[in-house]
Amino acid sequence: MRTGVFKAVLVMLSVVVLTACQGAEGAVGPAGPEGPAGPQGPSGLVRSTYFVTIAADGYAEQALPAAFGTNPSQPPLLACHIAEVRSEGLWQPVSDGYTATNRTVCALVFDVPENRWYAVLINAPAGWTVAFSVISG
Repeated sequence: MRTGVFKAVLVMLSVVVLTACQGAEGAVGPAGPEGPAGPQGPSGLVRSTYFVTIAADGYAEQALPAAFGTNPSQPPLLACHIAEVRSEGLWQPVSDGYTATNRTVCALVFDVPENRWYAVLINAPAGWTVAFSVISG
């Protein structure tokens, strides 16, 4: 029985000694060939802010380029802020409450003949500025 244990210990020591003994590492080999290109990732976001002066009738609009989409069932995101004096940095958000007759409303309208979106503001103070912030992607 001692002989079997002795042989097992001797084999284990040999394996440990042989794996621990390594020579100096050689020089790094040349780089392999470049692999194939990966799949195309998702397209980036398109975003812009348009500043428009509100007309005397309280209306403002901005035609959006095709980069914001041409599908009437996939609108971009739109946020509207208005300011009396643009340089003061006080922008009021427009929340779309279509319940009151004279409430300021910010909306997206798809023009089918032109195949494009419009950012639209109605019932806003004349002469103020609207910032249409649009994001698509």
